[in-house]
Amino acid sequence: MTHIINVQNLTVAYREVPALWDVSFSIQKGSMTAIVGTNGAGKSTLMKTMLNLIQPVRGEITIMGESYDRIKEKYKKIAYVPQREAVDWNFPINCLDVVLMGRYGHIGLLKRPGKKDRDLAMEALKRFGMEYYHDRQIDELSGGQKQRVFLARAYVQDADLLFLDEPFGGVDAKTEQMTLELLQEEKKRGRTILVVTHDLHSLKKYFDMVLLLKTKLIASGQPDEVMTPENLTEAYGGMMHMDLRG
Repeated sequence: MTHIINVQNLTVAYREVPALWDVSFSIQKGSMTAIVGTNGAGKSTLMKTMLNLIQPVRGEITIMGESYDRIKEKYKKIAYVPQREAVDWNFPINCLDVVLMGRYGHIGLLKRPGKKDRDLAMEALKRFGMEYYHDRQIDELSGGQKQRVFLARAYVQDADLLFLDEPFGGVDAKTEQMTLELLQEEKKRGRTILVVTHDLHSLKKYFDMVLLLKTKLIASGQPDEVMTPENLTEAYGGMMHMDLRG
């Protein structure tokens, strides 16, 4: 399989305090990768740096074979679902229009979405069980419903790479499982998916690769290789009495 993302010797700091330290890994095309670790371990920082939203102190990132300074040219092939806390939910916009934003990379910012774009947006809302809320203002939705709308926006973008930063925060177990199964379907279609998550129990069932962070990269590889008692103790501290065999 081809490596679609390569990160080499990546260091990121906030006011000279390291948030990531000398992190290196590669991700294969058509795989599903989980980024895990405690709060403050650098998970979101890593994702934002790969998206060129944060500048590193040093290191090299290539995405789809392009050097770091040319990533922006491929943004329409990259979909990003940020944490809910990073979104201004008071902006007056309905669910359908939020999802239609995912089509702007295809139609251009100055053009109006056509019937095809609206049909695709409605199909995406239906895929995430939100078609009946298409004309509802986004700020009227529950946390889980808001997250489904943003996932629909990423889906309709038809991107090659999906970056999801804690997409399961505030959603119920049913929504999380449904989303993971939909992401599995997208992986089968050739998409490459990266997910920041705190749910360690889903790793072995749904993910091909795990990046375990605590400022530095403690381990990377298949879930069985990474989620060992020794690695979990180093990442989370103390002894974790968890059955992660599922």
